Amino acid sequence: MEPYERFSCVPCFSWFLLPTSFMPVSPVVMRTRRRLFPLLIVLSLVTPAFGQGAGDALMRLLKGGKLPPERLPAVIEMVSKRGDATELGYFFEQLTNENGWTGDVAAAALDGLVEAAENRKLKPEGDLSKIATLFDAKQPAAVRNQAIHLAGLWRAPELAEPLQVIAKAEKTAPETRSATLVALANFGEDGRKTIESLAASGDSSEVRAAAISALAGLDLAAAAKYAAQALAAAKPKEDPSALLGAFLTRQGGPDSLAAALADVTLSPESAKAALRSMYAVGRSDGSLSAALGKAAGIAMEDKPLTPEEVSKLVAAVQSEGDVERGELVFRRRDLSCLNCHAVSGAGGNIGPDLSAIGPSNPLDYLVASILDPDAAVKEHFATQIVITSDGLVVTGIVADENDARLILRTAEGTDRSIPKADIEEREKGGSLMPKGLVKFMTRQEFVDLVRFLAELGKPGTPYAVRSQPIVQRWRLLVDPPASFEDSLPDEATFRDELPPIAASDWQPLYSRVDGNLPLSDITAGEDRPRYLLAEIDVRSSGAVGLKFDDAGGLDVWVNGDHIDTLSRQLATEFPEGRQTIVVRVDPEMRTAPLKVELFRPEGSSAVAVPAGGI
Repeated sequence: MEPYERFSCVPCFSWFLLPTSFMPVSPVVMRTRRRLFPLLIVLSLVTPAFGQGAGDALMRLLKGGKLPPERLPAVIEMVSKRGDATELGYFFEQLTNENGWTGDVAAAALDGLVEAAENRKLKPEGDLSKIATLFDAKQPAAVRNQAIHLAGLWRAPELAEPLQVIAKAEKTAPETRSATLVALANFGEDGRKTIESLAASGDSSEVRAAAISALAGLDLAAAAKYAAQALAAAKPKEDPSALLGAFLTRQGGPDSLAAALADVTLSPESAKAALRSMYAVGRSDGSLSAALGKAAGIAMEDKPLTPEEVSKLVAAVQSEGDVERGELVFRRRDLSCLNCHAVSGAGGNIGPDLSAIGPSNPLDYLVASILDPDAAVKEHFATQIVITSDGLVVTGIVADENDARLILRTAEGTDRSIPKADIEEREKGGSLMPKGLVKFMTRQEFVDLVRFLAELGKPGTPYAVRSQPIVQRWRLLVDPPASFEDSLPDEATFRDELPPIAASDWQPLYSRVDGNLPLSDITAGEDRPRYLLAEIDVRSSGAVGLKFDDAGGLDVWVNGDHIDTLSRQLATEFPEGRQTIVVRVDPEMRTAPLKVELFRPEGSSAVAVPAGGI
């Protein structure tokens, strides 16, 4: 008897893992295997008996090479949560082997090694310097950046030099440079010298911001000095969010930056941009808000409104508020409303979904909630403020928690996992929605915004909760490849060049409540063709229909296949899972907004919905 056969659950588990070629099965069994496989993974993580016996067996399956590629990431994730240094060493060997794991499998192994290092302080067996083989620029950006992150966690001395080379290289991508500088902060004096030289005189604002962010973890006062100088030298429309973030996420950071700002002169435009960046991530720290408000010429002190003043605002909403103008205020990028709140399923999920907020909330409540978000924050959306042992400050709502770690969802919509052992302080906070947003609105804009919120979800109006599955969340390709701009890309070019584009190159766009995405939002005043990405979740395979309000000036690819003859309606066979639709919009041939609705063709049993979220 093989060792793994002594555990009664493992042969059953192997049945789910092995490819169908190992044993003939019926379609019913195939569907059962596919649907129950995630449940079995959950059971393996919560059932001690299963977990204890599954480790050796799963490692045998991994090493035996009999698992199909689509099963490998899930098994790697399961083993990495409990694996020891030897088992993690096998992951490391496969990652750094010339003929080892690639793609999604490599990504899963890297994620597993990062989790082991961050949450269990565990390193794999083997020569850790070999991780440098994944620093190569030919590697996918996600793999390269995660490998650099691991190098910083492991702090193997021989990795310092290759990291310094990447940090200083002119062609290093911004995300990779940022990851490299953060990693170098763990490498003592040599790492600090590289970081500080770039913080003082980096060859771009992005490089300086990344270096200052890394320096903040080593010398907060020095980082604040360089940050103040960088803000003072900032050009109009330069985004200061990365620079501000380095101080907002560190204990004492806002106070240090506020003190350093006293020694420089900020333009009002730069100060306002910095304030907006703070508010976008749910922060309105007193000393820093005061320093930036003074430079911006904005009075930061606010007295609470009296009941009479609230009544006057409510009357103004009823008599003067314009719902259409209010929707434009809500969609303004500088206010970041959609970063936190969803409408029709599209937008952030760290604040309440606002699709039906109007009928259930009186006007005085809406007015008060915007002016003072802490006054009526619901328990589920109250924040936790955590200070870690290395001085980081994380603010967010609790997404998940167990005995080992806490996961907070931040105002940026990202989940931060914090080991319980690293938490120094933890306290309850208020709302992630900052109080200062109204300072960037006129009185009329505020009145219009409240009117818009009051109309959301009202039956019988254009703002009622919608039942039709219309694409609400889009992605705009900010900087398309040159081959996409000059002419319509052929299918081979499209398939080769589109998938490697980083997620950060796709900017979120959201349709209006009625489902229309304005052409002005797509083109931003430019005449060049723009590429939009939509995703749909197919829950039951079959034919899915796409209905365009107007097909003029559009080219469409469905899962990489170009639709040669596009009409207002088309139907495509989809498998289960997330599917992609790419739309090329030519503004020289189109004046109408973009609206795409899903429908079920006659005779189809498919179930599909547009993907939501941020």
